[in-house]
Amino acid sequence: MCDAALADQVCEDVEQGLKGYLRIPTIRRYCAVVDPARHPLSAQEVAHQVLASCGAERAAVRALLANRYRAWRRPLLRAEVALDLFDAAAGHEPIPRLVGDPLSDGAPRFMIGERLSHGSGGAIYCCLDRVQPDGDVLPATSDLVEEQLSHSPLVVKLVRAPRGASEGAHAEAQRASRFGAQVGVRIVAWGDAGPGSGYIVMQRIEGLPLSAMAAAELGLDPAHASAEIARLALGLADLHGEGSGHGDITPMNVMVDATGSFRLIDFGHVGCASPEHDVRSLAALGLWISLGYLPPSGSTIPRPLPSSRQALAKASIAALNGSMDASRFAQLLMEQVRRSHTQRSVWIVIVGAGILAAMLYLAQQGVTTPHRPHADVAPSTSLVP
Repeated sequence: MCDAALADQVCEDVEQGLKGYLRIPTIRRYCAVVDPARHPLSAQEVAHQVLASCGAERAAVRALLANRYRAWRRPLLRAEVALDLFDAAAGHEPIPRLVGDPLSDGAPRFMIGERLSHGSGGAIYCCLDRVQPDGDVLPATSDLVEEQLSHSPLVVKLVRAPRGASEGAHAEAQRASRFGAQVGVRIVAWGDAGPGSGYIVMQRIEGLPLSAMAAAELGLDPAHASAEIARLALGLADLHGEGSGHGDITPMNVMVDATGSFRLIDFGHVGCASPEHDVRSLAALGLWISLGYLPPSGSTIPRPLPSSRQALAKASIAALNGSMDASRFAQLLMEQVRRSHTQRSVWIVIVGAGILAAMLYLAQQGVTTPHRPHADVAPSTSLVP
């Protein structure tokens, strides 16, 4: 097959996988048939599709993959540069330099820095709170402020009102301020950022979305994923108690932070979805993890013995097929994980007892068997004069 035809097949396979199964493209999936030396067009298509699925985290994913797949370094670098140029061309709209309530110097409180990412729901930028912990106010224009922007623990999301929307542009900011803490993100401030736009200042979370982890081929312990999904379900139960839903639970919007905790990082549909939709979306996420789109890490046990991965799949399928609320789904997840841990512990005890019994038996055999040197040598029949 020629290189161009192979590249077209890669593109078609990625499109079908994302649309039908939310399968994130990976180099591991295509490296058996695509050789960067012999198929440069196909390799470039693979690299582009992999990094395009990572969003703002593509630089980190490229570095991880370049260390693992040495032959793919050049296609990955070219894909990153191309995507960066595309993002730069897309971000031509002017943005305010400062947002927030005015301080004593008359300038708004929060300073906006460089753009970190953008999507259909808005763009995220570095953000600096000019009010310091000791109460001092940083000047709106100084070299010190510019240096602190990149290291600030805050980011700001600028959103625009959809065309024809009856609610204001800051509706997402209002919803995020009410429900952010329940799904793992601290909202600092929100409000209007000018005609037809709003802003949300929130904590900066260091980590990778599940989609980027899948593209980088990073492992995730299914038992840990079950516990984190259960924690998210309990947080959503509080949200559902208010009569609202999140509505946008996908691998792209679930961030795994430096401590391994799951955080929902998008609020575009908060308040507009039903609780049933949230539970089914969270169950679909659990099934997505259990299907192996993220390689399982940690200890595993042989089939057909139950594993944490199978426990996560059973709970997720039960939630998809039945009608249950978020609290019940969280309870079911933890029950399945505890049952899996119990069965694994029993299996380990049984195997350990068998090994110990075998060692004792062999030791006893070595003690009771008399030692007869040269027992296998026949006695000599020759006569000695």
